[in-house]
This record gives sequence, C-alpha cells and structure tokens, in this order.
Amino acid sequence: MTETFDFTGDFKTKFNRATTRIVRQDSEDFAAKNRIVQEVTDAYLAATGERPEPRELDELSSWLIFGKKGVSVRKKMEIKSLEEAEANGRE
Repeated sequence: MTETFDFTGDFKTKFNRATTRIVRQDSEDFAAKNRIVQEVTDAYLAATGERPEPRELDELSSWLIFGKKGVSVRKKMEIKSLEEAEANGRE
C-alpha cells in the first residue's frame, strides 16, 4: 500500500487529514499498517523538515497497536466528519 502525500501549504492540517484517512482503515495487517505510518511520517519530515504533531503521532501509534478501536474520541469524530463530507461530495 503505497500512497503519495502532499504536505505543501497548510502542512499541519494536511497531516491531520492524512492521519484521519489512515486510521479509519480497519486492517489487521501489522506490516502494511507499519509501512503506511512510516511512509506518511517520512513524507512529512521530508516536506517540512519538522516532526509531525505529537497528538497525531499518538493517533497513528494507537491505531498501529490497537486498530481503529484504539484511536481517541476526537479522532473518531474527525473520521465521522470526513465520512459525512465524502458522502455529501464535499471531500
């Protein structure tokens, strides 16, 4: 699973959205999940020269270990909002 991440412009918001899209996946394949977490964090670091926000890294690590059930209530609300926006053609 290789994705292209674009962190130009408002890179913190884009990383938040990328994290939301990633953690809404309910995969049991640890290797694939680990690979996508590595890809998104490497892409962010390469584009910005900074480490991602700790809050988002925490969401990714919780998802990696516990799956979709492990993410915070805040992130679950972001997932729901994203899914509603996609259903209404806004995303």
